[in-house]
Amino acid sequence: MPDLMPYAEKVALSPPLNVWRTHTEGIAAMAELRAALTATLADLEGETPSRLSEMYYGKAGTICDVTAYSMMVIGAGLERVRALRGTISHWGTKHGDRVRRYKNDDGTTVGYDLAAWANKAAPGVLQFKFDATGGMHTFAVERFLTGGQIRFRVYQSYEGLYRFSDFLGLTDGIEFVRTMCREQVLDAGGWREDIYGPFDVEQTRETRKKKQAKLRAEMEVETNSRMAIIGRTRDQIGRGRALTREELFLEVITPLRNMLDTGITGVDYTKLAGHASDGRVFCNTLLVAFCDEIDPSQFEANYQTLVACEGMLGGWLDPSLAG
Repeated sequence: MPDLMPYAEKVALSPPLNVWRTHTEGIAAMAELRAALTATLADLEGETPSRLSEMYYGKAGTICDVTAYSMMVIGAGLERVRALRGTISHWGTKHGDRVRRYKNDDGTTVGYDLAAWANKAAPGVLQFKFDATGGMHTFAVERFLTGGQIRFRVYQSYEGLYRFSDFLGLTDGIEFVRTMCREQVLDAGGWREDIYGPFDVEQTRETRKKKQAKLRAEMEVETNSRMAIIGRTRDQIGRGRALTREELFLEVITPLRNMLDTGITGVDYTKLAGHASDGRVFCNTLLVAFCDEIDPSQFEANYQTLVACEGMLGGWLDPSLAG
């Protein structure tokens, strides 16, 4: 039976820019990113315009909301996803399309609800959205049948850290990560001002070269660290792996459930989301958008609708809307 993976590859390699442009302040973010990358790549690397464009458009592939939203629309259809927005509640129903809101100490309830969803022998899709490490993160999970067996696949990206294509293993991500790390390092400790500030007699050209060499060294350290983190997440739940029910609970559901109760270690959160975190990670609110059944024969039509649609549903899975 067909699954969502072929469409995930399309979204990963050609992100729906029309969706990203209207995601919150996407237009301003694009302009800001282009300005930053233009200065950085031109001054440090002498990159070609085509390379700049690749990095610039690659940013769209890191937006976790766009990735998860796209897979939900392809799986369930735009109209069903639109309808889900009005179903957010703390109690909700146990079947059909719905959005459940879980709070602290709801870990046991999450486990029961997700076990029921995971046991259904039919194609389905859901989306998690939660607050952790000072911000929101979201990703989608598909349930599909292969050889008569129920399997699951995670679809995920993380803003500014890795693209959807990197998570799926379609690209290694190192050049993109290096560019993002360069921006981070430049902004730390006044590097940008020191290197790109006005030239004067007290700051010779040789001094600037030394500073640039130190910058590149710091950038490589950060790049290697981030690539190691991404690699662990990609190998564990990425690369389009077909997870068994047991693997889904071990690698995805149990960490999310524990985040609501006792919290999880930074190492465990890194494995789940590909985001480094010190100390324990807790979650105050977890939203889960359930679509119990989806029709694989509609995937192509749903994908075409996604590509053609102008923008993203405003406030999609916004915790402030939950009752």
